[in-house]
Amino acid sequence: MKPALSSCFSLLTCVLACWALNGTEESLCTKEALCARGLAIPIDDQLRQVAVWTGNGSRLEINGPGVDLLTSSEGKWLNFTAIQNGSGYCVSSEALAKDSCDEDLNHLHLWSSRETKWNLEPAIMTSGCSQYYLLGIDLDLHDSPTKLLWRPGKRAMSLHLNLWESRPLKVFRKADSQLQYDMTIRRASGDAPCVVTSATLDVAHICQINQREIYGITITSLDDDGKLTPSYFSFDCEDDADQDSDSDMDLEVSLVLLNVIILTFLLGTVFI
Repeated sequence: MKPALSSCFSLLTCVLACWALNGTEESLCTKEALCARGLAIPIDDQLRQVAVWTGNGSRLEINGPGVDLLTSSEGKWLNFTAIQNGSGYCVSSEALAKDSCDEDLNHLHLWSSRETKWNLEPAIMTSGCSQYYLLGIDLDLHDSPTKLLWRPGKRAMSLHLNLWESRPLKVFRKADSQLQYDMTIRRASGDAPCVVTSATLDVAHICQINQREIYGITITSLDDDGKLTPSYFSFDCEDDADQDSDSDMDLEVSLVLLNVIILTFLLGTVFI
């Protein structure tokens, strides 16, 4: 009886420990974190640095000046630095054998095989919201909504939305009277048949197509000629009270899980 009880407690402890580790991995994408499948970063005379967490088994596609590479890493941060050097656009990283430069391609696009966390210095901080200077972003869709704000850059005239496994959506023109545009993005369901909703963009026609199979979206900022140009993007900006509430709940869940593991260990010690 005792060996069986010992095995039961060992198995339970193992399951709970694995659950805790899985929670740690998922906790990378907290509300305060920048989480996405991919980022497109402009390269100019300003030094731009970005780091991406490559979890176990994930792959990272790197497309930039003189480089088109698919790499994998076992649970670590990969750091990238990009800057214009004379007439060339250059990128450096430990993921590359050497610095890579090109005179034509002036952006770096990083794409992960799974949603992950990114470390990127915000271009602007306003009212607790981080505004990131990007050409575009690739996002997974979830049942819970993701709120996005787009503030057009100096030359940005439109926004292009491309639903994965579907036809590209129309380009939305910038209105001179509108400083920024809101979007709410989520997986289509019975209660929310549209992947994208907005109070400042005319997206009603999007609902005319079946969106049940759509699992992600690519959002890019374009100039008047339809070429990529930087804009400012903010994600899930909430008031401080909401953020504090979510953080407190995460802490409470972690403490409960820790107590369960400790209790399991103590029971195993008593009965074995």
